[in-house]
Amino acid sequence: GRADEGHRDRAWVRIMVEPASRKCDDTDMQNSLTAERLRELLDYNPETGFFTWKWRAKSTNQWNARFAGQTAGTLSYGKIGEFRVQIFVDYKKYSASHLAWLHTYGEWPASQVDHANGVHADNAIGNLRLANACQNQWNRGANRTNTSGFKGVSFRKDLGSWSAHIRANNKRHFLGHHSTPESAAEAYRRASCAGLILA
Repeated sequence: GRADEGHRDRAWVRIMVEPASRKCDDTDMQNSLTAERLRELLDYNPETGFFTWKWRAKSTNQWNARFAGQTAGTLSYGKIGEFRVQIFVDYKKYSASHLAWLHTYGEWPASQVDHANGVHADNAIGNLRLANACQNQWNRGANRTNTSGFKGVSFRKDLGSWSAHIRANNKRHFLGHHSTPESAAEAYRRASCAGLILA
């Protein structure tokens, strides 16, 4: 309801990042982090997808006063305009979606984690699913400059039709002209799942 939406909006404002005193490892999903260690440091709400820092007995009162109970993570802006949440844990950076999987199921995901609703900052466990590269790529959505609403689809005014293209191995491949944006999008989906993964 509106109350839940308001809570989620306020949580975004409070998103914080763990202070780091040395250089952080920018590698996602470092398997040295265990579910036990993650649960020791962070609480996870499976309904909202937010992580909060837990009170630490071995940390200073200053740290606990500033961070304990606060929403963890920082938003990063992706190439196609999506926001993702990343969290530093023990001086290493992780995708919040992978941490949610580890926190909930006690193990790292066996493949890529896809956001079912296409909102990459929504890390509620019900929105996360395992996906292969094709499925994850297809669900990424259209580029910010795309006006068709479908990834890889654009309108040709001179022809009065919709064209589909896909980029693979640094080359742009033409997938034909179509009478509707939906049929052009289907051509893109088939090409993507056939192995023409975007470079």
